[in-house]
Order: sequence, then C-alpha cells, then structure tokens
Amino acid sequence: MTRLFYGHWLSVRWTVSPLTAPRPLLFCSGCGQTAAFETNGKFRLNANGKRLDAWLLYRCRLCETTWKRPVVERQAVQALDPGVLGALQSNDAALAESFAFDLAGLRRFSGEIEICGDVTVQKAVISGHTCTPSRIEIAFSLPHPTAVRADRLLARELGLSRTRIAGLARQGKVRAALKGAYQLRKPVTDGLQVHIDLSDLQDAARVLSLASGQRPRDL
Repeated sequence: MTRLFYGHWLSVRWTVSPLTAPRPLLFCSGCGQTAAFETNGKFRLNANGKRLDAWLLYRCRLCETTWKRPVVERQAVQALDPGVLGALQSNDAALAESFAFDLAGLRRFSGEIEICGDVTVQKAVISGHTCTPSRIEIAFSLPHPTAVRADRLLARELGLSRTRIAGLARQGKVRAALKGAYQLRKPVTDGLQVHIDLSDLQDAARVLSLASGQRPRDL
C-alpha cells in the first residue's frame, strides 16, 4: 500500500471553458414574448459609402427570429484595422467568441443575461510532488465567466457526491479562497484556489488522479 507523506503538495491548474456563450433575454417580435437569444457565430456587414456597420447574429431559442447585435457602428472603413475587417468578412470564430462573451457589451442591449453552466475542464500539473502528495492545490483559470458552482464542478471532476464535498468542507479538508472567504456554492471564478487534504482519504489515489488529469500509473 502506498503511503502518503504529509506536507507534500501537488499544484494543478484547471482551465474551465464554457461551451455556450451568454444568452441575452430580449423581447422577440416573432413569438411576442421575452426569450433567450443565442449567437450562431456569424457576422453580417453593410457598407454604406465609406462607412461600415457590422452585426453579430443571434437567433431566438423559441422561434429562431434573428437579432442583429451591433459590433461596428458607422465606422469609417479606412480607419478600421484591416485584420479586424478581414475577420468580420470571414466570420472568424475567435472574433465572434470575443464579442459573444463580452458581458459588458451585451448589457448595452439586455438587462438580463443567461450565463450557462455547461463547461469543459482542461487539467495540467503546475508544480509540486507528483509522487504520493498529501495535499492538492487546484488553481482555476476561466477565460470566460460561467454559472457552474464550485461544489458541483468539484464533485463532477473528482467523482465525488456534492454531499461528500460539503462534508469534507465542514471537516476543513476542502477549502476554497479568493481574496478572502469563498463559498463553494458560488459560481467558480477566475483566480479561485481550492485546497484538498488527501490524508486519511481511502480513495486518495483516485481523487489525485482525477484532480491532476493523469492516470494513476503516471503519478
């Protein structure tokens, strides 16, 4: 049986990326009610003389009525960065994503926005002892905001129930911090750190494997 040595740490980074962009809630002229609109990642451009307008296209989730979200308004074509213009014309995915996840920009048009909790998680070892550590430090990196709660994400990724996560938190074996006290029932936030004490956990090896994203034989 492998023994865990107290004081040994393993630091890992979880990069949490939402699968769905924020959805503004808008009045839909097609279905006659307020509905969530979802972007299809496409731009529409209109050049009027020497000026350009561009929109990111959204569709109502109920009836597919189109909403054109302004991203360039009456911009002089000559003043527009050629790279940006080319990206708009080619429906560049990275540019569409940058607009789609711009919450401040979306709030110009909607006071209520759905932020989805469906995410993917990429895990990487940062530093520390990969051989039988007694503690894990998880540093969260979020390129875009998400609504998934920290306890739900930890339970999913570590193969534990939320009840057990809550129990370990009460015992002080799972601790979260972000500029002071942090509640695990809040949405996970960029910069959040979670510390997990593996000592006395019967399934420590499995939790370690899932937390680090490595197979047990790689540890």
